[in-house]
Amino acid sequence: MKVFYIIVTLLWHSPAPSNDPSFQITHLNGKPLFFTSKEACLKHVSENRKYIRMFVDSYYEGKATSNNIVCDSFEFTPVSLGKGKYERHI
Repeated sequence: MKVFYIIVTLLWHSPAPSNDPSFQITHLNGKPLFFTSKEACLKHVSENRKYIRMFVDSYYEGKATSNNIVCDSFEFTPVSLGKGKYERHI
């Protein structure tokens, strides 16, 4: 099953090869956060853009800032949710 999740692209204040170019949000309060349509994902992003930006900016403690927030898809399997897990507590 194809599902959508949130990706935040980053702007690094001191770029380095080891810096990730993006931040994936796949969980909310310890539970998987994904959407069955791109439209539903984009609606969630639109309604929560301020909080998503605040979370990502605080996660990197001033070393990076959020640039763009998009929705991307992946093929859902129980194993796929464990990769790159970042919890969002707002």
